[in-house]
Amino acid sequence: MKSKWLYLVLFSGILSIGACTAFKDKNSQQGSRNPAGTYDIASLVANDPFNKDGYDHSSSKTRNFGGGKISDEELIRELAGREIWFKSAPNERFHTYYFPQKLGSPIAWYKVLRADRFQQRFDSWGLINDPDCCVPGVNCSKKGPEFLYNGKEPTREDTFGFEYCRGDDVMLDILHGKRSHSEWEDPAVKNPILQAADALDKNPREHRKELAFGQPAGAVGYRKFPNPRFNLAKWQAYGNKQLLDAKRRGQQALEVTANEAGWQEYETRMSETDIDASIEPPFRIGKSCASCHAAFDPLNPPTNYAQPEWSNIKGETGNQYLNAAAILGSGTRPNQIEHQMFLHTRAGAADTSAVGHDFINNPGTINAIINIPQRPTFVDNMIRWDDIQGEGAVGGKYKSIDKQNVKYTDSDGKTFSKTWYLEQKDFNTFHILKGGEDSVGADLAVQRVYINVGMCAEQCWVNHLVNMREFDKTARGFGQTPFDIGQCRQDCASWRANEDRVGDVLTYLLSRRPTDLKDALPQTKNILVADVKNKKFIEFVEKRYGASVEQGKQIFTQRCSECHSSQNTDRSDLTQRSSLSDAVDYFKTVTLPSGEIVRSDWLGNDKSTSVKELGTYMCRSIHTNHSKGHVYEEFGSETLRNRRAVGLTNSKGQALTDGRGYYRNISLLNAWAHAPFLHNNAVGPEICGNEKVIGEDKQFNLWKPTARASSPSRVGRCESSFDPSVNGRIALFEKSFDELLTPTSRRDKKVAYTDVDISFPLGFKLEVNDEKTGLLKSAPLALIIPKGTPVSYITSLDMKSLGADFIDFVPLYKEYKLAMLSSKVSDTVKAIKGQNTGGTNRIIEARKKINSYWKEKVGENLAATMARNVITSFDNLISNPKGVFTSIAAGTNERLKFYAQVYSNCLPEGGNFMENGGHDFGTDLSDADKQALKAFLITL
Repeated sequence: MKSKWLYLVLFSGILSIGACTAFKDKNSQQGSRNPAGTYDIASLVANDPFNKDGYDHSSSKTRNFGGGKISDEELIRELAGREIWFKSAPNERFHTYYFPQKLGSPIAWYKVLRADRFQQRFDSWGLINDPDCCVPGVNCSKKGPEFLYNGKEPTREDTFGFEYCRGDDVMLDILHGKRSHSEWEDPAVKNPILQAADALDKNPREHRKELAFGQPAGAVGYRKFPNPRFNLAKWQAYGNKQLLDAKRRGQQALEVTANEAGWQEYETRMSETDIDASIEPPFRIGKSCASCHAAFDPLNPPTNYAQPEWSNIKGETGNQYLNAAAILGSGTRPNQIEHQMFLHTRAGAADTSAVGHDFINNPGTINAIINIPQRPTFVDNMIRWDDIQGEGAVGGKYKSIDKQNVKYTDSDGKTFSKTWYLEQKDFNTFHILKGGEDSVGADLAVQRVYINVGMCAEQCWVNHLVNMREFDKTARGFGQTPFDIGQCRQDCASWRANEDRVGDVLTYLLSRRPTDLKDALPQTKNILVADVKNKKFIEFVEKRYGASVEQGKQIFTQRCSECHSSQNTDRSDLTQRSSLSDAVDYFKTVTLPSGEIVRSDWLGNDKSTSVKELGTYMCRSIHTNHSKGHVYEEFGSETLRNRRAVGLTNSKGQALTDGRGYYRNISLLNAWAHAPFLHNNAVGPEICGNEKVIGEDKQFNLWKPTARASSPSRVGRCESSFDPSVNGRIALFEKSFDELLTPTSRRDKKVAYTDVDISFPLGFKLEVNDEKTGLLKSAPLALIIPKGTPVSYITSLDMKSLGADFIDFVPLYKEYKLAMLSSKVSDTVKAIKGQNTGGTNRIIEARKKINSYWKEKVGENLAATMARNVITSFDNLISNPKGVFTSIAAGTNERLKFYAQVYSNCLPEGGNFMENGGHDFGTDLSDADKQALKAFLITL
């Protein structure tokens, strides 16, 4: 079957929360090198537990695989896309080396993934245990012969404290010195489903090994790779040191093996002392797209959350219980800015700019990827690469800009080449990310997500990012530069491997369907979509809320449908329409070319609404990564960057450019399963998990989320544990809806506050010669921000410009101070008063330089900061360097607020950092109307 669908959506973790656009499935239109009939589809599925147990064909009455509606070719592509979505993680070097060495944020993988805590992994981190793994000494032999290591029950010594997963034997033999590392072959190479999908493509594809599947690491979407630089003897020495130190401290013997204790020594050295980059762990850990998007099936959650089967897991639902940012910040120290940036992000949200940092606090929810064929599209003007000239251009009009010839190596080791063309053209596209920024095509949106989680990091990405501790304005890393797609395609094989198979990923994501509440309730299961008004289901809803579903539909049509329905023929962004008529059917269906029946209404229009109109927390809407000159410039369209201004300015009074200041209108499809609400999960209960910490050394305690409070003096509270059961999701939806329909003025204000003082080094030391000893004395300069400061106040502060200005200022201040010290007291007084007499010229000239060097009194405040809190005389600096240049904190210096006003990239009006404010639409309804609207929404 030749696919006619032109759409894709991809949303990923840590770091991306979405990517969509129109895309032509080239593979299906280019013919087949080998017919699909060569492969036994039933055998491919039956012999792979991952697909047999987890793929939800059997649950769909309309998709009808094996019944003639979906072709074997389509099924192969879908299965291959699923394999890639769940398993492809070509980013293990990024997480092992870049995070600690460049970002200053080592990831404590053992803390997160250690096997002896599998029972509490979901409660603590929101992670879903991988059904293809077992816990040594607990359940491996019970799961069958595939879970034995060399025919025996594996031990935690064998697995270095991780779980044993199907196929781990070769990797473990390598790490234990029983095999050479050259014997490692990535499982993607001989994956039969990928082989079948590759054979369907008319053109060869980049080598499958570059997909980097690795082995499961114990949690869905997390993959482990054998570290070729691992030294077993050195590692065990680390472990024995930990065990000996515990014994010396008089602690009871740690209930871990030497190989497990090695992780504890490793994470101590990486997290609690200066980072020791010479230490090499046994595994490098990578993340796939499913690491954020896989979730428990809302219609079929497991009874025991710690022991799910693949049938309980869906790859596209989005995990609103996942503490993804906390995992990435698990090795940071509390007084690091990275700790505050990562660990104060809510469960179910991630900052897509946390690594590609633009100094704007930017957490957003992990979106559900469902019913994408019905998603609205827009015609945007863009500059993008294609391997066919003029491909996808609306009206066939395009402008050629450049071309490149790229060499490939296929899975048989043969080389081939392909020509790519860079063109400017109008193109049919989705609008993704929270502000619709990804808008240059589905294929590139997919690739951006992979890049954002570390694919091709060293070859293509990290050199374009900000180095948070580089304050030389002329040096690489002071600011962002645009990611170069053409360069990355040339230099990174993983880019080419994923790009060649993006059509398979599309096919998988296009197949994902809604999870309607009626299908989860025992009394209403198996009711067809067309029968949504079935009496039993409606009776259940109306009895629960004491309201009419039909009345709720009328309210929705009048008050919500302008933004939250796709039954709108106008596809122009920014152009809203009036509400729909009362006769509209939100549950009507459409038949796809395959014969499958799907919901017609996307229940959102993906158009852009000004944050000023919405009134919601603004910082996410003004991030700069897709702006001209910034890292993701090539992934945003010219149309979006040229959107009309929204009247917002930054803290310096400059108007925002590049189309920033908008949020797209989201879909409310299956809202019952995806609460809390708003772009940052801020409206609804604070869900913080239900951690059960077992006895252990204090420094290895699991991370516990910090809830928000209404003021620094109050203690935030966790209002809900992680409960993905049907009843748990319903309760979370109801509480979130009630808060959403409460006016902002009456909502309990939520702000994330720092819980310790934060020290941010400003990159240099002041050095002065001691005239008595001739020795050079120095003192570091650091920005100290006190406990109780809003997190966004810090993470949206342009530390780079502030630090650079301090550096520029120091010689001027030294000149001024020395001039004063070398003058008579009377001359100094005259100079300060501006009296240009006698020996005061030098002082006055130095003072002029300070006062004229910065506008808006920046220089004056910097000088006053140093004069008041730091140096009363250079004698003081020489005699007491330890206490010099260390604090410009609030409480000791009111100028911190001034710095925020000048250097903040996002300072909400009035300094109001309330995260759950805004979207007051419908808050004026009567209580009865609110209940009716709730009754209708839960049926969507």
